[in-house]
Amino acid sequence: MITKKQLIEFGMRETKDDEKLIHPMKKIISVSNEENQELSICVTTMRNIEELCLSLPDGSTLYLVPKTISELKIFEKCIESWEPNY
Repeated sequence: MITKKQLIEFGMRETKDDEKLIHPMKKIISVSNEENQELSICVTTMRNIEELCLSLPDGSTLYLVPKTISELKIFEKCIESWEPNY
């Protein structure tokens, strides 16, 4: 099980009040210059439980189930880029 301390050491930060209900913690991976869109790994409560996810700039969410913080780090390293569906 991944702990909050491990997530903070991984680089996740607690979000501000307006975002805290849906994404209590997140780590921004990249920000697009156009429209200030971001790609981030988040702790989400969208399905009424705390889960890890990859939040895409278009609003899509990819749910993650890493068993260890090492698996989460490997997942992050494998992300190269994001491109919108035109």
